[in-house]
Amino acid sequence: MTFMHLKGPFCRNCGLAVEREMTGKTLWQGWWGPMSLVLFTPFTLIWNMTVKSKLQKLPPPTPGQMPNQGSGQQWL
Repeated sequence: MTFMHLKGPFCRNCGLAVEREMTGKTLWQGWWGPMSLVLFTPFTLIWNMTVKSKLQKLPPPTPGQMPNQGSGQQWL
């Protein structure tokens, strides 16, 4: 079992793209163990929703900031 995380200063768009990517990995790979099925995956998905709500409150990026990482694929 691996808990992945990324640290860094993210703008709203980049942070949401990373959140979508990590949520997608959790939805695809997170259900394979008994403890993961019952405890870890639901907790991680709830945590990702909390992070997403915080990221959505950030102001949009301004030109000249870090390069855009794309919007990511929509999962939920």
